[in-house]
Amino acid sequence: MNHGCVIWLTGLPSSGKTTIALALASLLRNQGLPVEVLDGDEVRLSLSPDLGFSAGERRQHNRRVIYVSEFLPRNGHSAIGTLMSPYSESGTRSSSMPAKNAAREKESLSFLK
Repeated sequence: MNHGCVIWLTGLPSSGKTTIALALASLLRNQGLPVEVLDGDEVRLSLSPDLGFSAGERRQHNRRVIYVSEFLPRNGHSAIGTLMSPYSESGTRSSSMPAKNAAREKESLSFLK
């Protein structure tokens, strides 16, 4: 089975992350590739309704979205994740997370940022 990949678009609010993600997803789908967009704002409604917007709660929400994103490539789908990263560590969390788990390395998942 072919693995997908995860593409992260991080940045400040209203910087165009979702617009870019939707355009890229459309291009990939037109090429026959299965892809899902995990928009941080949209995912928050169902995955993190219990969280507010403090620095700690934003980090927790990002961790949840990153965790969910890992399941798609294993099943042949790519994911485009859009997360607000007003704190420098939030932007690096997604790129460092896969390397911290030997099971992820063994599966050879592709993570693009």
